[in-house]
Amino acid sequence: MSKFIEIKGKKYKKSPLKEGPYKKRLVKKLMEARRDVGVALKKKDKTLEKSARNRVHKFKKKLGER
Repeated sequence: MSKFIEIKGKKYKKSPLKEGPYKKRLVKKLMEARRDVGVALKKKDKTLEKSARNRVHKFKKKLGER
């Protein structure tokens, strides 16, 4: 079993977590944090961006992607 998935020619690390409500909740929080990064970039707010990027990192670690 591979640790990576390939999408449009790019390799991405696969989450080792099994599908379930816990993983679903983490993915939802990750996507929310990524949207917040976009909002911060549009507003050019460095503090908000740093906070959102830290949340992205935290959820990616919990998902086992980092």
